[in-house]
Amino acid sequence: LVRALHARAAVAVARKRFPAAVADYDRILELDPTFVMAYLSRGHARYHLRDRRALDDYRAAVRLDPAAAAAELTRLARKHAAES
Repeated sequence: LVRALHARAAVAVARKRFPAAVADYDRILELDPTFVMAYLSRGHARYHLRDRRALDDYRAAVRLDPAAAAAELTRLARKHAAES
């Protein structure tokens, strides 16, 4: 269920439906509070909503798995730079 919700949330992000994505990420983290990618993904969606809690999500991901969080945040930063 967690992986399916994460995939659905990713589609919502791609369609710029950030509130729907955040709702799915909230549910994922209720089911599995150790799912690092859900924190990163929710942080990304919250960033697009200009929600200051995005930073909390990024910090939670770094606490859980510093290497994975750093790799994903680097990927997102490169993607954002390429799109600018």
